[in-house]
Amino acid sequence: MGIRVAAGRPIGLLRRGLFVLLFGLAGASASAQAEIVLGEYDEAPASVAVCSGCDVALYEPFELQVENPGTYTNPFDYDEIALEARFIAPSGREYAFAGYYDGDGAGGQQGMVWALRFQPDETGTWRYSYRFSDDSKSGDGSFAVGPRRNPALHGHVAIDPENPYGLRYRDGTPHYWWGGKWVNGPNYGPKRKGGQENEHFLDDATLLAYLDRLVEYDHNGILVKTALFPLADDKMRWDLAWIRRAEWLVREAAARGIYVHLNIFDTWSRVAGKWFEHDTHGERHVFNVWDRNDMAAERNYVRTIVARFAGFPNVYWELGNEMEHTNSGEVFMDLANEFYLPWIREADPHDLPIGLSEGIHWTTNVDIAFLHQTDRLPPLPKGEGLTDRLIHGAKSLGKRLIHGVWIDSRRPAMMNELVFGGEGDVLWKDEVMRDPASRYSYRRTFWRNFTYGGTGSTEATWLDISKPLDEAVLNVMADQQTLRRYIEALPVDINTMRSVGNWASGGPRGVDYSRTRVADGAVYVTYFAATGDTGATMPGKLTIGALPEGQYRVSWLDPRTLEPVAPALEISGGEAQSLDHPGFERDLLLSIVERSRASETAENTAGAVQ
Repeated sequence: MGIRVAAGRPIGLLRRGLFVLLFGLAGASASAQAEIVLGEYDEAPASVAVCSGCDVALYEPFELQVENPGTYTNPFDYDEIALEARFIAPSGREYAFAGYYDGDGAGGQQGMVWALRFQPDETGTWRYSYRFSDDSKSGDGSFAVGPRRNPALHGHVAIDPENPYGLRYRDGTPHYWWGGKWVNGPNYGPKRKGGQENEHFLDDATLLAYLDRLVEYDHNGILVKTALFPLADDKMRWDLAWIRRAEWLVREAAARGIYVHLNIFDTWSRVAGKWFEHDTHGERHVFNVWDRNDMAAERNYVRTIVARFAGFPNVYWELGNEMEHTNSGEVFMDLANEFYLPWIREADPHDLPIGLSEGIHWTTNVDIAFLHQTDRLPPLPKGEGLTDRLIHGAKSLGKRLIHGVWIDSRRPAMMNELVFGGEGDVLWKDEVMRDPASRYSYRRTFWRNFTYGGTGSTEATWLDISKPLDEAVLNVMADQQTLRRYIEALPVDINTMRSVGNWASGGPRGVDYSRTRVADGAVYVTYFAATGDTGATMPGKLTIGALPEGQYRVSWLDPRTLEPVAPALEISGGEAQSLDHPGFERDLLLSIVERSRASETAENTAGAVQ
């Protein structure tokens, strides 16, 4: 059989046993496969529907398997053999991209199957053609895309074309990140491999239960790391069962409307020869992304990840996590601008946004800034002139010019890991999220990021989901859920809102980090966080900025519940004016909404989590 169109879940992992190398099968030589040490899993295989004309719904992947009986030294090597494809949308838009080698197409390491994965974003009839780079085989076909059937999927995420600080789904809906934990490579890897035990393995039931809990609390995101873990020590071949389990996790997340930051590089990458151990020194990794010694292998790695994951509707990229730790951030910035980012964009037919964390994101040509330092949350850069750009990387200006790249600092900012900002220890730790005293610190970060103009926050990234999620954990998740309900109840498109400093000034006394997110003439949202030993603030007065002419409803709300903590009042627009604020514990939300829209907002936020 030459072509198979697959729908549904991918074939999973063999039950209780090592994958056996089947020497002599067409599609890959024994010598090419012998170096791969395969892992052991306890999960039963998942089923996959294989048909010649499966229906495809909008924002769900179309997947094509193509068999090639040729024999190749290394079928994972794109420079030796590649499956090249061209897809044409009903509107006439064209997409060119590559597929990937997939063993026997069912999780087995050896075979003659290559695959294409593509996410159609138009209804109607799509046409495609494919060929192998050695001209050994080619073909074409078409498939029909029907209406969306999963309302939780909105299509790929992209930078908002009208607002460089915002993200927007393909269907036009604004994208804001209410995120959960990170899932590391060993978490979805095998239980054992090469005689080594995986202490971090999470079974299917645990992973699915966590995804279901995210849905229960209205979360819409996780981060899934690759970090070189499924890659063999020869730097080119992949443990197919391992990477396919990552695909399974992404697919299960998509079914629930959960979007995935797919990590590519990481300071904490796999150590060569140690299947489940990481290190922060690049020279100890499978390959070192801070030097130029393995560029062919690194490009092959990038092309494989993009080929396997870009076709999912719920993925966008994390180029690297904290790449300035231990190793040189400036070296990585240079290599990213010159090589890694162009490789991703060349391979990705969907042009998915690319994020990067910590200090070097402002000087690297990425699309999203992933922030970590919650105690030093900066105002988002305006990027309106040279001064703003130089603030975020003056010393790299010469490097930008050398590489022919001008870095535009106008980009969305998202808290994808919470570090400092707690009352005690750092917020990424499991034990901190399980401490009831930390709840306020997480909630403060969530609301600050919104009022500062950010595009979302996550929780404790290393939450241990192998243990039951206790009340403290669920309270943190409930605070995220409450923030989501407030944001989605606003009677404006949040991507049209800007962040303003000192709009509400002069009080409350002892308040830190107060900023206002504004849609002029419609909505004004200010979050106040109390400081000091008591965590409490007495009643007093504050001054708000001028409002356009009109009538406005002023509400003082508890950010935990969105319940009023003082009677609402109506004010008229005009000059700056003084307001009485109530006393409060820890934090307080000031919500000012134009009167004709206020009832809609109140109705939409009714029944917020207690």
